[in-house]
Amino acid sequence: MDIRTFSKLCLAIANGEEAKSLLPTHNFDEAAQRQLVQMAVLQRVLPTICQFIYDNPDVFREILKGSDALALQNPMHFKARCMRIKSQLLEIDHHLAGTTVKPVLLKGSILLFDKLYPSIAMRHMSDIDILCEDPRFGQALAALGYEQVEPDEQVLVDERGNPTLQQGEYHLPPVGRASDPVQIEPHLIPTSPIYSYLVPKNFDTDVRVVDGCSNLYQPNPRNHLIHVLIHALRHDRDVLDGGLLVRGLVDCELLYQKLAPQDRAACEAHFRSCGAIGFWTSWRALAEWTCRVLVPPQVLV
Repeated sequence: MDIRTFSKLCLAIANGEEAKSLLPTHNFDEAAQRQLVQMAVLQRVLPTICQFIYDNPDVFREILKGSDALALQNPMHFKARCMRIKSQLLEIDHHLAGTTVKPVLLKGSILLFDKLYPSIAMRHMSDIDILCEDPRFGQALAALGYEQVEPDEQVLVDERGNPTLQQGEYHLPPVGRASDPVQIEPHLIPTSPIYSYLVPKNFDTDVRVVDGCSNLYQPNPRNHLIHVLIHALRHDRDVLDGGLLVRGLVDCELLYQKLAPQDRAACEAHFRSCGAIGFWTSWRALAEWTCRVLVPPQVLV
């Protein structure tokens, strides 16, 4: 399966749409299905594809028999893992109750509460990204038992003794606990400094309380999309030597679909105002090419 068809398949699954019609009609044997799973692992959409496979046992009967050898997991495994990650965040929210500390969730952390996917089990989660400059946030994490994952990694401090960033960085060293499924990346700024010109000025002020929480916040929907776009089309490419992840493309398209027309126009106006309209138009062209199901032209007789 080519990457374009694979992207369409993932988006259709994430939208809760019928997706079996996107599968090859010929030669979709066990080897081809194994390749589909391998592609899902590489593109960080394994939970999405696993949900699809388990929902269609008639198609994937053979590889389901050998799921242990294929890195396949029952969707309930992913759901349990995501619920544990969500519990980490709810514990932090409860600990901060009654304080004025306002951590802002970023990227996938928001999707644990925001119902962007049909199930929280369908989106790959590798860590928790939280933006908060207030040093009391780090103190709260320490009080909950979080420790620096790499103890020897140096943390700079400012003249007041508060943690600060090394040149070019945007988050402090990850912290974690042995009992938790993922680590936390404490961000002091939303993105790498080289991309700060793309971040809306009101990113950390135009926020709302996360559903079901009292002290955790999330950006407004426009800023959420803009931030995910920057990471998917800039940060991921930096890490992957120019590559892109289908997970990022699907996240961006789902967020875009959810926006009202005036909010989409506001996002475009933002990139135009910071001299980066080409970033927006290039992404829309890429999204149209990778995610839109084209209707074959009629053959004229």
